[in-house]
Amino acid sequence: MNKILKATEIKANPPEDIAQVIEKSKEIADALIGEKGIGKILSSPSVNVGIIKGGTKVNMVPDKCEIEIDMRLPIGISVNDAIEKVKELLEEFKDDVVFTVITGTEPNYTPPNTELVSLARENIKEVLGVNPNVFVQWASSDARYFRLKGIPTIHYGPAVIEGIHGYDEKVKAEDVVTATKVYVGTAIDFLAN
Repeated sequence: MNKILKATEIKANPPEDIAQVIEKSKEIADALIGEKGIGKILSSPSVNVGIIKGGTKVNMVPDKCEIEIDMRLPIGISVNDAIEKVKELLEEFKDDVVFTVITGTEPNYTPPNTELVSLARENIKEVLGVNPNVFVQWASSDARYFRLKGIPTIHYGPAVIEGIHGYDEKVKAEDVVTATKVYVGTAIDFLAN
């Protein structure tokens, strides 16, 4: 299993239009999470061993073990590059390991200089009275399906960082109302153009 964790050492090579945003986003992630270096997830893959199955009985040596891994790729690493790296990491095990990719979506983003991003920033500033930062998110979402169909899509919304993407994830009701105002304003402006 230590071999597969080395996949987190792959370095991304993001396109120029997003590279600077990613670097700034690392600082934002470190500050939001409160853990220095956590922003690394924006330039290297994450690897989560989510399921381990093996054996048939407690007093018998298992004949096989299955491991299911969730690997999130940052912008600048292709699915194919990640697959090749994992194969390379597992090469010494040759016939003892069967490696199967269940699904793979290319990392994607909406360029920061697009109309949608500008309109969202204007509406955030109007509703909240702050000049918002553009940053990349460290999680995956259904936005990828829209982007892959050529629909510009961004992430914006409320969050309570403690517990985010966990069992007890929550948001404040007043933050939902504020976000809704931003959504409506952005949608009206976008559709008016």
